[in-house]
Amino acid sequence: MNNNPTVTPIQYMEQLNSLENVVPSLVKDFKKYYVYFHTTPENQEYKTMFENIQGNLNTISTQLLTMTNDLYYAVERINKQLFALNREIDIEKEIHQTLEQNVKKVENKNNASIELISDYTQMYDYCYMRNWAIFLSFMILILVIVNRK
Repeated sequence: MNNNPTVTPIQYMEQLNSLENVVPSLVKDFKKYYVYFHTTPENQEYKTMFENIQGNLNTISTQLLTMTNDLYYAVERINKQLFALNREIDIEKEIHQTLEQNVKKVENKNNASIELISDYTQMYDYCYMRNWAIFLSFMILILVIVNRK
C-alpha cells in the first residue's frame, strides 16, 4: 500500500498504460508455455519459462491490486477533504445568514431613525414657522398699539 498523496492521475495512467502494453504479450506467452509445459512437463526449459511468465503475471496482478488500493485510499482522502470543506461551507452559510439578518435589523433601525429624524425635522420646521408667525404677530400688534396712541 503506497498511499502516496503526491501521485497524480497522470502517473496512475502512465503506470496503467505501461502494464497494458506488457500484459497482452505476457498472456500470449503464458498460453503458449502453458500448453507446452502441460504437454511435456519433463522439459525443464518450458517449465522455467512457464514459471517466469506466471511470476511476471503475479507481479503485475500485485501491482494492479496495489494501484487499486492506492486509488481507493486517495479517493477516501479526497472525500474526507470534501466533507470537511462542505462542513466549513455550511458553517459559513450559517454565519452569512446571521450577518444578513443583522444587516436587515440595522437597515430597519436605520430606516426607522431616518423616519424619526424626518418627523422631528418636520416638527421643527412647523415650530420654527409658528414662532416666526407669533413674533410677526407681536410686532404687528405693537405697531398697531403704538400707532393708536
